[in-house]
Amino acid sequence: MLYLCQLLKSGELNQIYFLSIKHLIITIIHQINYFFVNKIKAIVIDDEPGAISSLEFILNLYKDDIELLGNAREIETGWSLIHRVKPDLVFLDVEMPRGSGYDLLQRFPFRTFEVVIVSAYNAIPQKLAAHKPLRYINKPIDPTEIKKVIDAFRQKKISAKKK
Repeated sequence: MLYLCQLLKSGELNQIYFLSIKHLIITIIHQINYFFVNKIKAIVIDDEPGAISSLEFILNLYKDDIELLGNAREIETGWSLIHRVKPDLVFLDVEMPRGSGYDLLQRFPFRTFEVVIVSAYNAIPQKLAAHKPLRYINKPIDPTEIKKVIDAFRQKKISAKKK
C-alpha cells in the first residue's frame, strides 16, 4: 500500500487506478479475515456418547478453526439444536435409533449449513449422497480428516463468494 501511495504522489499512478487498486486490496484482506480468522461454528449429532466424546476431543485439537457449539444424541434434539445455534457445519451420524441422518436432512430442503457424514459403515447410503455432504468420514476418526474438512469448508465458501 505504501508503494502505491508513493506512485500516486509521483504522478505515475492515476488517482482512479489508485482507488480501484486500494479497494481491491481491502476486499481481499476482508475475505482473508473472514475465511481464515472467523471460526467455523460446528455441532455433532450422533447417538453414541463415546463417538461424540471422541469427535469433540478431535475437534478441540482444531479449536483455532472450529468452535464447537454443542451436540445432540437423536434427530429431534439435533433438529432443535440446528435451529437454535445456526451452525456452519454439522457432523452427522448415519444410523440412529429414532431416525437417520437422512431423515434429519429431509427436514432442511434449503440448508444454510454444510454436512459431514460420520459413519462406522464404509458404504454410505445413496440417498444421503443426494444431500451433497461436504465430506464422508469413517469411524474411528483420523484427526487429519478434520483438517481436510476445514480446508474443504473454507474452499467451498471461497468458491461460492467468487460466483
